[in-house]
Amino acid sequence: MLRQQAVTLVLKVIAAGFIVIFVMHMCLRSTSSFKYKKDEWLKFLTYSGISYSYPRILNEIKESNVNECVPMIQQNLHEEVTDTLLKNVITKCMHSGVIAKPVLFNMSVIKEFMSNLSCPSATFLKTPRPLVALASYPGSGNTWTRELIEVVTGTLTGSIYTDWNFKGSEMCPARGKIYIVKTHDPNNRTVSHDKCREMGIYTLNYTKAVLILRNPYEALLAEFNRQQSLHNSWNPGVGLAPKSDFETSRWKKFVKKESETWKNMAIYWLSIFRKPVYVLIYDALWNYTVIEMYKLSQFLNITTTLKSLYCLSGKGVGNFKRNKPKWMAIETLFDSRLRKVVNDKIRSVLQVYEIPELYSYILSEC
Repeated sequence: MLRQQAVTLVLKVIAAGFIVIFVMHMCLRSTSSFKYKKDEWLKFLTYSGISYSYPRILNEIKESNVNECVPMIQQNLHEEVTDTLLKNVITKCMHSGVIAKPVLFNMSVIKEFMSNLSCPSATFLKTPRPLVALASYPGSGNTWTRELIEVVTGTLTGSIYTDWNFKGSEMCPARGKIYIVKTHDPNNRTVSHDKCREMGIYTLNYTKAVLILRNPYEALLAEFNRQQSLHNSWNPGVGLAPKSDFETSRWKKFVKKESETWKNMAIYWLSIFRKPVYVLIYDALWNYTVIEMYKLSQFLNITTTLKSLYCLSGKGVGNFKRNKPKWMAIETLFDSRLRKVVNDKIRSVLQVYEIPELYSYILSEC
């Protein structure tokens, strides 16, 4: 309706402009005093008429476009998201100017048009589901990913460890109350949870796995910060190691040892696990959260709604993100010898499993 009104308004302005121009042209033809300036007057009248109406026309067209994007989301808020539905919503929102590219689709950009939308808290499973490993090298965003998964699935996640910040980690995953299980181990045999040991459970039977893969340079730095700040911060998830720690042999030994662990972690879940594995690239998840979580939900066989995707934008995540000082730059902390060590581990993973993003992580060794 608004688009039709905007088009009608444009046509009226154009018609009025031609009438004004025609009348002035006839008057000027009979008036010799305007003989040398009539062209300038015609241009002035034409442009002034259009420039006066143009901003209003644009606003109405913009309003019309936005009102194509938002109602479609509101009408399908509780519907199961499919490729077709998501494509149609993205197309509408692109035409409206809400987003510029499909990969930039994020519910937070239209949050201002939504109201009275509550996002429920995650709960334990009512019916057991096959276990899925949420595997990653430490410092790769496992905690943040668990938060996102709990929003999208509506269920709590667990861990092979007794984590301090997740309700789902309070019980053994084998009890059937959770099915997404955090692990940092390069195997599927270890269970360190106290509650599991009390039940005599030392292994878990994963039916599939999600491997969170982060740039090893970033992951190694994050894990070193966590380990070094264990005794210096109330929250080791955001703590930083002092600059002096990077100037000792402790840092070099850490990189050499832990880069091997990063490699073994990736190779095990990518090639040795022998069951379905979904590779979740950390950078893609960070930049295109909604799209990546929709793709992950398909792998998990979870019914996703536009509301659950919308709730991703309202979730208060990021409490575990470290704000690093300028001196804590990858290019500075990893000298040529350490770069060679890490690059070799990246190449080892690429020999086993072709992941295009890994090539961009290789740094110059000069």
